[in-house]
Amino acid sequence: MELVGEARMRAGERRFALRAATSGRHAELDGMIGDFATLEDYRRYLNGQFAFRAAMEQAFEKAALPGGWRPTPAAEAMREDFRDRGWQTPVPLPAPVFHSADEWLGAAYVLQGASLGAQLLLRRAPALGLSGEHGARHLAVQAGALGEWRHFLSLLDEASSFDPAKAAGAALAVFDLAIRAARDAARAECLDDAR
Repeated sequence: MELVGEARMRAGERRFALRAATSGRHAELDGMIGDFATLEDYRRYLNGQFAFRAAMEQAFEKAALPGGWRPTPAAEAMREDFRDRGWQTPVPLPAPVFHSADEWLGAAYVLQGASLGAQLLLRRAPALGLSGEHGARHLAVQAGALGEWRHFLSLLDEASSFDPAKAAGAALAVFDLAIRAARDAARAECLDDAR
């Protein structure tokens, strides 16, 4: 997809350009997450999300974003979710390396955007005996971060110079990491089932 150059991109268009550039990867990841109709489905989801999210949150400690803003952290709440269920916490994957504010904004688009999907997933949690206080804490943290999503969109729109191609490339790299983590979690489950 061809991205509009900065000179022609108005405020508000940046997020839509990122959405268009990443829609295929986003749909692929959503398909991998599925409905998590069972606790095993949820465990696989949580394993994949943690391996990806913990890596990215650690990477964001070095991010160059306006005012030191960071995406809403959820990895610690995920650790609590693992403890709640008595499940082993997986090892985070290596995160992509970003250098420019444009890349960090693209990466943040994916992480902070997860707050929107977390609302839907949190509504599914009670059917599995989970809640924002037990086992699905990270979903409650993310679902409660809609104000931070709006703050992020302001940062995205107000960035004085913006390279949409760099931002989209970084967003795609973050989606690729999340997809890899989801695949790894599914493979690990298959290996456990085979034993």
